[in-house]
Amino acid sequence: MSKEQADRNHNHRLTLFSVSAGMVGVCLTGVGLIGVVKGIRNAESSVDEILSLSALLFLITTALYFFSLYRHDQACRQISDKVADVIFFISLFLLLIACVVFTIGFK
Repeated sequence: MSKEQADRNHNHRLTLFSVSAGMVGVCLTGVGLIGVVKGIRNAESSVDEILSLSALLFLITTALYFFSLYRHDQACRQISDKVADVIFFISLFLLLIACVVFTIGFK
């Protein structure tokens, strides 16, 4: 692998590591706000459970990228990166579902 490709992969890992860590906070903030909305409107929704699952998956992604940044074995890095990328996009999809359910359910 060329130096340029290695630098690009490293920047990719750092970027998604930071974004994943930030998204954990976003999801947990959403869980708290949904709790407030549920209390005010006496409504029941599964949005907070979806957001909690998404936060957990973002946290797993953050951990995978963290360990991938410090591994020296290129084969393990590639596997770890692919798994983390898939989990990251699943988490984003769950976040999308939570937004749709929230928008439809709390009109």
